[in-house]
Amino acid sequence: MTKLFSLLVPLFFIFTIYGQSNFDSKKLNQNEKLSTTKCIDSLEIKIEDFYYGMNPLEIIQIMGNPDSIDKDFYTISENWIYSDICFGISNDHVYYISTESDNYSTPSGIRTGLSILDVSNILNKDMKGLIKNNEIQFVNCSYEIYFIFEFNSSNILEKLEIGIDLPEI
Repeated sequence: MTKLFSLLVPLFFIFTIYGQSNFDSKKLNQNEKLSTTKCIDSLEIKIEDFYYGMNPLEIIQIMGNPDSIDKDFYTISENWIYSDICFGISNDHVYYISTESDNYSTPSGIRTGLSILDVSNILNKDMKGLIKNNEIQFVNCSYEIYFIFEFNSSNILEKLEIGIDLPEI
């Protein structure tokens, strides 16, 4: 699983629900307009005590040193990899968080292992038509931070991702 986390470096800003099974191949659909269905409250865009923009030293205080660190020379960033969660670090702040573990949840209680119906009820959003290629992408419409829920073929949540995309140098 550690190898999987090291490959998950976001490449584009995600503003819309536009699912692809391969994360790196997602593309922004400039013509699609955001609706309130696709927007998610900024208070929900965190996993446990971890959030976009936090100081990496806070992660070390909570989690200790990472199990490994992968450097991304294309975006001048680092991936801090722990056994069950991964953080993207750039310019002394967290820009990306990803987990497949049910040890972590959002403030409202969304965690891996929940069904799409459970997630729909928690968010009070109708998910019909939103899932594409086993994925739903939300965005905080005020801050352009994306939140991706990845489901398996049985519509059980397998992965949570939060972040922005860094430009390549």
